[in-house]
Amino acid sequence: LDETMDIDDSLVDAHNLLDRLEGEFGHNNHMRDMDELMTATMVEAEGRIANNKNGVTGLPTGLADLDRMTSGLQKGELVVVAARPGVGKTAFALHMARSAAMAGYAVAVYSLEMQGERLADRWLTAVSEISARHWRSGTVSQQELVEARTTAADLKRLPIHVDDSTSVNMEHIRSSARLLQSQHACDAIIIDYLQLCDMTTGQNNRNREQEVAQATRKAKLLAKELNVPVVLLSQLNRESENRPAGRPELAHLRESGAIEQDADVVMLLYRPALARVTTDRESGYPTEGLGVVIIAKQRNGETGNVYFRHNPEMTKITEYVPPLEYMLKHAK
Repeated sequence: LDETMDIDDSLVDAHNLLDRLEGEFGHNNHMRDMDELMTATMVEAEGRIANNKNGVTGLPTGLADLDRMTSGLQKGELVVVAARPGVGKTAFALHMARSAAMAGYAVAVYSLEMQGERLADRWLTAVSEISARHWRSGTVSQQELVEARTTAADLKRLPIHVDDSTSVNMEHIRSSARLLQSQHACDAIIIDYLQLCDMTTGQNNRNREQEVAQATRKAKLLAKELNVPVVLLSQLNRESENRPAGRPELAHLRESGAIEQDADVVMLLYRPALARVTTDRESGYPTEGLGVVIIAKQRNGETGNVYFRHNPEMTKITEYVPPLEYMLKHAK
């Protein structure tokens, strides 16, 4: 190999060469008869039944209601989590990553926006409940520092790998994830976020929408190839903010309808308080600390809303329990 060539580029080139050789020599024939399909389907079904945990057959998301609606993050599926900037895409993804890792699943996180240390900051402050502002400024108490050290020691044991490389494209992610899986260290992939992927190609005639569509398609193919859930974070366009109460919908996925087409599940994150709404129209819940996961698409399941609670700094996500005043007011 050329000594000046980046090792990641070399791996990508090697994988591409192997793929071409597979195609040329006929080892890439995926045609299967009904005997094989039915056998594989029954093996999968019996495995789900044997491993069923209260209806959750996939990786846990960290929110019980979301697990009930989706049965967890499913193998081979592309899950798109979309929101406007500042709503909490990264915090939500990190919550899912930690929840899956705590259940023993190995998670690969590709962070195109933030350094790995900043993700670690978020995990640490979420678990220890230390103020993120105090943590950043170094104004924590001695007791909080002791708590942070204990939390860090616990988090070190989680099977999470973070790649915060710059100029990452889908080929790099595929090469890296395949290597991790060969080491039994990749049960799920999280990509933060789609619009920051390096989509440079040799085809100068591609517009931005076509580039995004190609990247989304590659993410879906990666989920199928490695048979793991791929959680792809994405932005919503500004038009969602002009909706009544700022509530997003599928049409607001930014830059490409292919995102909706390729995704098996689309989750839209919504925080009504950011739109200066005091009461959520659909649930009637007060909006302070309220987050909503709008399941806008689920290829193999139902759509609907899941509610969660977040702290003011949007670093910690928990199950939603209506405040006492609300429950007393609505008690029968």
